[in-house]
Amino acid sequence: MSKYFKYDDEYITGGQYFIRNIVAVILCILLVGIYLLSVNAYKRARSLGNSSATCKFFAVWGFLSIFIAYIPGLNLVNVGLYWYLWFSNGNPNKVVDSNIDDSNKADDVNFAPIEDASTNNDKDEFDAKVKIIFNQFELDLNAENLNDYPVPYWYDIVKGRAESMKLGNSNKPIIDVQNEWTWMHADEYTTKYQSVSKEDSIQAISLRIERFGFIYKILCALEQNLQDLVKEYNLEKNPFLAQFDWDKASAAASLYGSINFALSVGMSNEDITKLYSDFVYDEDLINGTDPFAAFGATKEEAYSTIKEELGVDMDNVKSKKVKIKKKISSILAQLDLQKRYAVFTVLLQIANSDGVSSEENVILSDITLELEIDSNKYNESKMDGGQACDLLQDLDKDQKDEISRLIVMIVGADGDLSSQEMMWVNDVIKEIGLDISLLTELMTKYWKK
Repeated sequence: MSKYFKYDDEYITGGQYFIRNIVAVILCILLVGIYLLSVNAYKRARSLGNSSATCKFFAVWGFLSIFIAYIPGLNLVNVGLYWYLWFSNGNPNKVVDSNIDDSNKADDVNFAPIEDASTNNDKDEFDAKVKIIFNQFELDLNAENLNDYPVPYWYDIVKGRAESMKLGNSNKPIIDVQNEWTWMHADEYTTKYQSVSKEDSIQAISLRIERFGFIYKILCALEQNLQDLVKEYNLEKNPFLAQFDWDKASAAASLYGSINFALSVGMSNEDITKLYSDFVYDEDLINGTDPFAAFGATKEEAYSTIKEELGVDMDNVKSKKVKIKKKISSILAQLDLQKRYAVFTVLLQIANSDGVSSEENVILSDITLELEIDSNKYNESKMDGGQACDLLQDLDKDQKDEISRLIVMIVGADGDLSSQEMMWVNDVIKEIGLDISLLTELMTKYWKK
């Protein structure tokens, strides 16, 4: 437990920061929680690559944040700083080399275990094939971005739950944790939809089965492809499974918990198969495991004990509800189609100036969603950079600021402002009249020359 109390270089993700802060707030009644809020803020600031002085500032803010929360007006400071720590992208390699990020992106994969391959050529070949596999996974994940309630946002939920599963695990086999979470998801839906009509319940749970089923399916395909590759190169074990096994368990728990509830409200196996084509009825996976049974009690009995002993009414404790986004839109989505194409062309040219990385490709896919652009129809337009800049001459300040935000996302995707990107950004600033401070911001954050 000592790592949770040290101001050190431990890398923690935004999800871990969120979970640790929940625990810290609960423990504020014992004062130790106030200290933990400070430690959490310091660690997360370090994880984001901030300077020592900035990290110390966050440590002080973390200590005071519980008090600032009660000061009208000033409490907005908490919101801004907390969201920065929660949602910003970190780089574990900038904090401590021994930590490995749990991301599934190809460039984040650790290829060191191939050292037992016979030659350097084997290693290079192996690395290249692994990148292809992970890049294909990213493409599959983003393939349906234009649908309502797109897959990537459900995958964010899966990854968030995976962090919680991993954090709360007490050295149980992962399948046991998965089964407990399956039971808890089904129980959550039963409580959540108890006062909702059967038709509305089925509609809500059908969407979950479809999305979680798709995510689980492509994660299983990813696992199989990696196992086949490891077998091809005669490695003793798969060095990559640990990077996404919790995601896979989280997706399975989300899927089977949804199926459990669906069956309870009258959906048939055939109905479920139409939503998730690989469905095979497995009673153990669908029912999961009641986590309270291990303590010799029912959920109701456990809640009663908690209320009597700790004075906490668990029936009234509401977890943070995550609103699934239908489609992300921005003020730029209000532009006519040709101007939206022009905005995307500018961003694509910046990304492509030094070669589009896998990270930039993911961001570009998300931006097509924001701009409500059909990728195939955009490709048919064959717009070039000159045409794009001509179409964007009459934007207002808010629209220009929004383009600047998207440019920062593109450049920051791989954490490096190249010379080619810098020249393109500079040209765009001049051509369409963006604020020159944009270039200063990018150079401060991402210029590594």
